[in-house]
Amino acid sequence: MRALALFPLLLALAACGGPGFDKPLTLGGVVVEPATLNRGRDLYNRYCATCHGFDGKADTSQARQLDPRPRDLTLAVFKRVETPGALPTDAELSTIIVNGIPGTGMPGWPQLDPDELQAVVHYLKTFSQRWKTEAPPADKKSGDGAMNVLPVRDDAASFRAASRATPVEGSGHPEAHRAPRISIRGGAPPSAPPSTQPLQTTDADLPRSQQPLQMR
Repeated sequence: MRALALFPLLLALAACGGPGFDKPLTLGGVVVEPATLNRGRDLYNRYCATCHGFDGKADTSQARQLDPRPRDLTLAVFKRVETPGALPTDAELSTIIVNGIPGTGMPGWPQLDPDELQAVVHYLKTFSQRWKTEAPPADKKSGDGAMNVLPVRDDAASFRAASRATPVEGSGHPEAHRAPRISIRGGAPPSAPPSTQPLQTTDADLPRSQQPLQMR
């Protein structure tokens, strides 16, 4: 009898926690392992579900009190993307999660470590079928082929990682300040060698004890 009485409560907790994952999913063109998705689900339920809902629809009592309303993740429509109408890149999602959105009810969660952050990013994609059929645009690359990476965290280490990814003049990257090599072929050497002629001296330049005796 007691087990039967607890059964509805267990069902409710399972529904709130979201379904578990036992096989990989392809989301945004990337295969994600079930362990990552399950970890992301637990973190999402802890930090995000109050406003975005356990089902991602952002139809909670807390969400209804916010203006603007939190994002409905089941629609997979995002404003803060570099390519309008496209799915956000992992870097764009990570930046919002870590830094939040000023002027809204979206706080930042900088305490997430890189693995936790990546798990939440992947789990967010399970709410919409769009992530199963589409992929975000590829990160843009600079002229030398280096990828332009947005800093995930608002700290020095992340900005150093971003600057290492793209050598930019004035960025502090060693490749941006390396002096060009100059090859001189033919012609005069860059500087004349020191003179090998003997130094010309006079008797007046010698110490008095070494000057020749002059007869008068």
